[in-house]
Amino acid sequence: MGHPKQFRNEKFEAMFPPTLHYYFEKIFESARGTRPRELGAHHVTLISKVVEKFKAALAQRQIAKAIIEHQLEQIEYPLNQLTEYFSQEGNGRLNKRDAEIFTSFVEHELSKLREMAVELDEEYSAQPT
Repeated sequence: MGHPKQFRNEKFEAMFPPTLHYYFEKIFESARGTRPRELGAHHVTLISKVVEKFKAALAQRQIAKAIIEHQLEQIEYPLNQLTEYFSQEGNGRLNKRDAEIFTSFVEHELSKLREMAVELDEEYSAQPT
């Protein structure tokens, strides 16, 4: 673990805002057509920023764990597909059911990533100063 003393007070879990469930709710509503597509696109962007912030923190701390990297890769593709879905305004290759499935998958995988963040925080806290 790189730089435990330097990053001890910077928690990985804090990178996952408590409003994530709200973001997913708005994406689902937009995918179903009950909210504007722009709202769904905006919340996909917010989630993508959370993932990017987490990746940047891992790089800054020089943490390279295969399981975390795999989890990040698993999330990247569906996020890109959701971005495409909301930008195509019904003219893309995805339909609303695809968007709902991708959203559900990202929500599940992001939950796993959050658990990994908690584990990393515990490891950092256990490091001697």
